[in-house]
Amino acid sequence: MCSLGTQTDGGGSAKSEDLLERILREFDEHCGQLEPMADEYKRVMAAREALAAGMASQVNPEPRPPRRVRPSRRRRPDDGELLEAVYEQVRRYPGVTPAQLAQVLGYSSGERARLVIRPLSRLHRLGRIERDGEGFRVAEGA
Repeated sequence: MCSLGTQTDGGGSAKSEDLLERILREFDEHCGQLEPMADEYKRVMAAREALAAGMASQVNPEPRPPRRVRPSRRRRPDDGELLEAVYEQVRRYPGVTPAQLAQVLGYSSGERARLVIRPLSRLHRLGRIERDGEGFRVAEGA
């Protein structure tokens, strides 16, 4: 450490200037050593901010617009209506298969299992229809 003293003798001002010049040179050298680290600090902080922004976009992605729900093409009958419609078609077409029944009722192949098999099973359990090979017919005495 150097101490800055005030000297009032005749050569004091030259010593002060030499001391100040030396201190300025040391500052310049030290700043020259720190400058690359300051640049590195700026690069590291920019990379950190970019990483944080990327993480935030993954955690909170841009909201997507809600999916549009397609309106139903036609109203589906309730369970009682469907049960009676299936029974009526089995009565009208003895031996009708589930696929044929779905076609007659106007359902697509994807809706067959859900909308036709269930009422057929229920009617069968109730004893109103019975199996006839691959298809169904109205039960005797029903």
